[in-house]
Amino acid sequence: MSKEVILSPTKQKTRDKIIKASKKLFYKYGIEKTTLIEIAVESGMNRRTVYDHFSNKNMIISKILKQYFSELYDIDLSIIIEDTEIKKLKKLIHIVYDRYMDNPTIMKFIFNYYQMNPVNIEEEKYVIRENDNVAKLFNFINFSKVRKGREDELMEDIEIVIQHILSLGMRYSLRKDSFLGFPTNISRTSLHRSIEVLMQILDE
Repeated sequence: MSKEVILSPTKQKTRDKIIKASKKLFYKYGIEKTTLIEIAVESGMNRRTVYDHFSNKNMIISKILKQYFSELYDIDLSIIIEDTEIKKLKKLIHIVYDRYMDNPTIMKFIFNYYQMNPVNIEEEKYVIRENDNVAKLFNFINFSKVRKGREDELMEDIEIVIQHILSLGMRYSLRKDSFLGFPTNISRTSLHRSIEVLMQILDE
């Protein structure tokens, strides 16, 4: 997969303004209800400028997903000192879990994205697998040793865990706002216990 084109400082500044305006509107009104015209107005630009950078809203969504996943998976590897690959993986999942819960803005965006795309998660898979921070973590854990050639099967297991993290983490991170009717009295400890039970699939 080819790397993204490096933009000039002026074009990068313009693109950053568009992304910032999009994040604000997506958070306030939701992804589906926000239009490119509204993004143009919010960013203080004309429609032509926005279209020059992003020909459709999905391109903006993909860019934001990349940024958010990069933030979530930017982890100090020195804190993962477990002795086996599978223990490293489990420790990493707990760390990422906390990252989701501690970033309600990101959680709300991703949850909104899943609401719009309940079946098709190919974009998320692409974004995660093309992410430099994720690649660094995967190399650190050494997935080739975890299941001896069954990496695809392991990835499916991890995706199940991550999906569970998203659903439970949303309940916790937005508990004060009672977002979408989720219960507000769930503790972080109980959520981590739920993840421990779910991660038993990685021991099989």
